Amino acid sequence: MIYLMRHGADPVDRYGGWSEYGLTEVGRSQVNSAKHKLLGKGIADIYSSDLNRAKETA
Repeated sequence: MIYLMRHGADPVDRYGGWSEYGLTEVGRSQVNSAKHKLLGKGIADIYSSDLNRAKETA
């Protein structure tokens, strides 16, 4: 099974390209919610870009 997930909300909240933005509090809440939904799914590997918002989400 493959799961695809976009990063949580960031301050720009639009296509940011390669700009370095971290997540907002809302974004962190979104990631936490997704984490609880994905627990127990047997995910062995996570791949992410090297942007801060993607790494925070991963």
